[in-house]
Amino acid sequence: MITKITKITLSASGAFLVIMIAACAIFSYLLIDTIYQINDKVAQVEISTNERDAQGALKVSVANSVIERQTLDTYFISKSGTADFIKTLEALAKGNNVSINIKYVGYEPIKQANFSATAESIRFNLDLIGSWVNCIQVIRLLENLPVPSLVEKITLSVGGTNLSGKATNGSTWTANVDFTAVKLKN
Repeated sequence: MITKITKITLSASGAFLVIMIAACAIFSYLLIDTIYQINDKVAQVEISTNERDAQGALKVSVANSVIERQTLDTYFISKSGTADFIKTLEALAKGNNVSINIKYVGYEPIKQANFSATAESIRFNLDLIGSWVNCIQVIRLLENLPVPSLVEKITLSVGGTNLSGKATNGSTWTANVDFTAVKLKN
């Protein structure tokens, strides 16, 4: 027969077993939760490390590309180079025995979004007065400037008046040229 002491011992053992199972379940839950938290922290550290490595690589790339970026800037009219560019246009015309009358210079935004923050276009309207061959030579030089440019419109006429208002003979041509060039923004 089962005695009272055996019943108490059996009941105490059962209660102890239930308490131990509950303690193991709680401990397992806490352990798994801690493991998840540790994994989250490891993932965050890994992301931070990757971001720091990417920033470091970007800094190295920027430092290594200084010369290339400076060279690239020379392909555009510099931020304060509009006056120098106009002098270049005047020298091109003069070097080819052509009179030049710059009628309009204006700045316009570039419509492409990836350029609008760093560059703008300069629109020029000018008259070239000289022989047919010389006017055409200056137009070719304008089309082949070392900066991005686009000749948009050319109107050629023979005769007319020179820059001082005197009538010219039939061998003098006037070329009205509209073109744009790309300039770095200030």
